Amino acid sequence: MTINVIFDTDAGGDIDDLYALALILKHPRLNLLGATTVSADTQARARVVAKMLRLAGRSDIPVFAGIRIPEAMKERGVDASEYKNYLTHLDLVKADDPESGEEYGDAVEFILKQLSQADKPITLIGTGPWSNIAEVIKRADERQKSMIGSLALMGGEVHLLHTESNVHHDPEAADLILQSGLPIFLATWSISQKLFFTMAEVKALTGNSPSPFNQALYEATQLWWDYGVEYKPGPLCYDSIPVFWAAGERDNISSIKIDSLPVELNGTHTRGMTLIHPWERMNAEKTDDTSSDFITATESINAEALKRFYIDLVF
Repeated sequence: MTINVIFDTDAGGDIDDLYALALILKHPRLNLLGATTVSADTQARARVVAKMLRLAGRSDIPVFAGIRIPEAMKERGVDASEYKNYLTHLDLVKADDPESGEEYGDAVEFILKQLSQADKPITLIGTGPWSNIAEVIKRADERQKSMIGSLALMGGEVHLLHTESNVHHDPEAADLILQSGLPIFLATWSISQKLFFTMAEVKALTGNSPSPFNQALYEATQLWWDYGVEYKPGPLCYDSIPVFWAAGERDNISSIKIDSLPVELNGTHTRGMTLIHPWERMNAEKTDDTSSDFITATESINAEALKRFYIDLVF
């Protein structure tokens, strides 16, 4: 059975969003209805995604630009320009590319329209801050909400005291989503980082590939690496974990169910931290299912098996 998905991404910063996009495009069970971008320069991010889709031969998939900076952060005096230093591979889009200078439509409106027109549920895969998805939930009517099959999200943490980046960027959005009652899967920070490629592996797999998409993936990865992230072994593929989950590839992902996961909104040092009660963490049950009465979060992954699956499918 084909699963309709929308990919909400902050591609252009960390490189793992493009690896997640590659997995979505190649997985036979996933039908990508559209891609939307979030955080800071969403138009520039959209150009990167659109170019990658074109090189994959999928210019038929529409791209939309979403929320640059959440209202709550504006109220705290934060400007979107402060996030420009996280945009590491925008130079992938050259001046002579058709995407250069292109302006993309409204992401939230696109998602709401797709939910209105859907004849079967849509899974929203979110690999950036959750601002667009939260705005969709706030504005959706009951029929639109009923067509959200599940949310497969990169973000949050239930195993450590850690402020994960996607939640920290927009804690109000995260809190709204985690209290929405929708079926939610969380690829948590500490577990998802175990899936990664070294730069040597990236070069071997994509450096001499005849595929224009793979060549661009290698170029984007090199731009990201040269930006100054040599403290990592290579691409940490956090964002592929929610894609694997959305596609039903769960044999190598062990998960637990959690009844509630509030987000700290006010702490000076803990704002954006997901807070699981120690008693609930101790009694969390393992599960391979999602439903609207609990949140599912990663417990462990078989990183080597997922990596082999990824290489066989994508490269």
